[in-house]
Amino acid sequence: MELILTYIISEPWPIILLEELNRTVFEGLTFATLDIDFEKLLDFKGGTLHVSMIYPHGERFSNDYVGDINVVSLIDLRNSIRLWELWYEQKFWEKKIALRFVWSTFQ
Repeated sequence: MELILTYIISEPWPIILLEELNRTVFEGLTFATLDIDFEKLLDFKGGTLHVSMIYPHGERFSNDYVGDINVVSLIDLRNSIRLWELWYEQKFWEKKIALRFVWSTFQ
């Protein structure tokens, strides 16, 4: 079992852009991934489960301050935990063939 947690500190928008508000806007993103190898965990040969989630947080710079349709930031999303990717893979015939069932979202 492997757990990877990544935190992206990103885009503290400069005070120059928001001088009349006298503040800085901050956006961040947390990305977590969990991989479970069922062969090691339960002695179930060839099975792997992968789950990943994202948590964008902070003020939405584009919506709240710029008012544009195309966002200025790639992490300018609503503050909420989201399932990013979920898949199960089963390998057969001495790991020469693999079948993967995937659920994924890209918003």
